[in-house]
Amino acid sequence: MDRERVIVVAEMSANHCQRFDTAVEIVLAAYWAGADAVKVQMFTPDGMTLNSRDDEFIVKDGLWKGKSLYELYSAACMPYEWVPKLKEIAEELGMFFFTSVYDLDTVDVCEEMGMPAYKISSFEIPHIPLIEKVAKTGKTVIISTGMAEYEEKWKALRTARNHTKDVWLLHCVSQYPANPKDMNLRTIMELGRYCSGRCGLSDHSLGITIPTMAVGMGARMIEKHIKVNNNGLDAGFSLTPQEFCGMVQAVRMAEASIGVCKHGGEKKYRRLERDGKWIRTVK
Repeated sequence: MDRERVIVVAEMSANHCQRFDTAVEIVLAAYWAGADAVKVQMFTPDGMTLNSRDDEFIVKDGLWKGKSLYELYSAACMPYEWVPKLKEIAEELGMFFFTSVYDLDTVDVCEEMGMPAYKISSFEIPHIPLIEKVAKTGKTVIISTGMAEYEEKWKALRTARNHTKDVWLLHCVSQYPANPKDMNLRTIMELGRYCSGRCGLSDHSLGITIPTMAVGMGARMIEKHIKVNNNGLDAGFSLTPQEFCGMVQAVRMAEASIGVCKHGGEKKYRRLERDGKWIRTVK
């Protein structure tokens, strides 16, 4: 993936509402809003959890309080036959298209589709065989670190790097929505040191302030949920196309403003600064 500019990823997640026309609308909205890439999630409810109402399988708080994990995954899953069609639409528009994977068999399905990159969610960081399998494809591997313990992060990174050079780590807070007080964006700088700058933010906070600030912390990839209506499971922490467009503009402005460090050595004034020096002489 190109690291010359910040990569903005539009996450579809469950906002397709299991309607193909809505999924297509989200891809088109992501293009209109200025996203560089669209990401989907490929899983089946039976591959993710058990169909149980036992207490440990019930969400205790947040947007999905009272729902079982199986109910959530059943409502959120995307038919696999949609994916090649959505990929073709995105690529015809000049956008990158990739997916999160959660099991070994799905990786084989994705390889048949020519998937160019894979995302590993923070829930799957302990799944070393999965990380190893996607890395062995030689494709870009993007690992979200939200729920990972310190050693789990670095074990996942080492595993992926054994097989591919293009490995990214995304800082993430696994709250839905995430509280700004819990974001700890300085973590991005640490991830960047270990990944040669291949670091970023997978964001679940409300609004566009946090992802914009993340760019100043060194994020070279911003992933944010996008919606076209309020019916999706993730709509409560997703951006409308207009809001997403505003985020892209803010990210680009933040990216352009970082520039280079001018402290020390010979100061080379830009023309604007040179022309403004007279202000100091008249004070």
